[in-house]
Amino acid sequence: MNLTLRTVAAVLAICLFQQPATAAEIRILSIPGVKAALDQLKPVFERESGHRLAIRYEIYPRQKDELEAGNFDVAIFAKPAIAELAAQRKVMAASTSEIARTSIGVAVRKGAPKPDISNEEALRTLLDAKSITYTKARPEFMSHVCSIAWVSPSR
Repeated sequence: MNLTLRTVAAVLAICLFQQPATAAEIRILSIPGVKAALDQLKPVFERESGHRLAIRYEIYPRQKDELEAGNFDVAIFAKPAIAELAAQRKVMAASTSEIARTSIGVAVRKGAPKPDISNEEALRTLLDAKSITYTKARPEFMSHVCSIAWVSPSR
């Protein structure tokens, strides 16, 4: 993942200015893919800003209840998910920023033959594999772009 701490820090700093001056906690709903970066950023941000980051990591579909209830200040999800939230007016459309790019890959055990994944039909042959690990996210949210957005300060 091509994600810099400086980018995430800048986005969180902008978010901070969108919050009331008395805000002590910034609630973030995020995909797990940016956890390593946010884990490094969190103590620095909290120390320098005096604000606390409450971060919940989960794939987008499993955060629906919090999103519906508006129990967040910042959302970090794949670009289509952020677009859906903006269309539902759950986030400010003008607040979205791309913060990372990622790829989805396939790996096999050392020494195993490389699978053919050149097309959908070939990929389906992997269903006969002895074991498979995958994310249960909806396919339309498996994007190459991760976006961030925050709710309106008037919420």
